[in-house]
Amino acid sequence: VNPANVVEDEFDYHNMFVGAYDLGDVSFVRYVSLNNAHAFYYKTSKNFADGVSSHFRDGIIANNHKDAYGRLQFYGPSGPFTFRF
Repeated sequence: VNPANVVEDEFDYHNMFVGAYDLGDVSFVRYVSLNNAHAFYYKTSKNFADGVSSHFRDGIIANNHKDAYGRLQFYGPSGPFTFRF
C-alpha cells in the first residue's frame, strides 16, 4: 500500500476559496489558515489507503477578530469514512 500524498507547510491568508471538492489520499502537514473567508472547505474524501495517515496534522487555523475579513469556520466533508485531525 502506498503512503498518502503530503502537502507540507501550506499557508493561506485572506483567501476566499480555500480547500477542495474531492481529495483522496492527500494529507496536509503543518497547514496554516489565517483570516480566510472560511478556514478550509472539504467537500468529499475517503479513508486513507495506508490506514494511518491523517487529513490534517500539526496545523493552525486562526482568525484575528480585529481583522474585518475572515471567519473561523472549517467546512468538513460528510460520508462513510473517518476524517482525521
